[in-house]
Amino acid sequence: MSSSLPPSPPAQFGVSQLPVSIRPARLADAAELADVLASSFYSRQGWGRWLYPLLRLGIHEDVKTRLKARGEDYVCFIAVAVPAPADPAAPPASPRLLGTAEISLRPSLPTGLPWSIAWPMVRSRQPYISNLAVRPDCRRQGIAGQLLAACEQTARMWRCQTLYLHVMDDNAAARRLYTRGGYQLHRTEPHLQTWFWQPPKRLLLRKPLTASTRFSGS
Repeated sequence: MSSSLPPSPPAQFGVSQLPVSIRPARLADAAELADVLASSFYSRQGWGRWLYPLLRLGIHEDVKTRLKARGEDYVCFIAVAVPAPADPAAPPASPRLLGTAEISLRPSLPTGLPWSIAWPMVRSRQPYISNLAVRPDCRRQGIAGQLLAACEQTARMWRCQTLYLHVMDDNAAARRLYTRGGYQLHRTEPHLQTWFWQPPKRLLLRKPLTASTRFSGS
């Protein structure tokens, strides 16, 4: 899945008044992670209502597999917030998972070749962000920017100089976010076309990383 931040209704959760922390995901977070990813990348309208449970189940299994197999070249970050209890004597509420983003080291890309074709032919690796997603009711509150900043800090710890991610060209909200954060178009990925349907273009963005660059988007 490419990073996705589709248009959504105004936020209803009010996390802007709550402390939001970013931390690496644990296996116990897999179920909530699946909820966030499924609700961000798939619709429950029409036929999607029937397919959604199966799609979410597949995402859940994929997330568990990645978290179990994670190594030094992969991190799944999550954003969590703990709502304050209305009654001071009540036990603290469980943290709510608001968003996620993954970063991993992937093989470098020869110009013009997609990842799936290029990876057997190269040895150097570059940091790549994937599965950036925020709960629909928690968007436009700076959470995506905090997740991207955590990924960028990780790439610097890996001593990398450039960071990559994909976005679809019809995803205006995500493209604005990345532009504010300093990401630039590296190239347009080739894709197959059919007689009846031409999918939106897949854009590979890049951001040079230096000691002074920081994410400035919200």
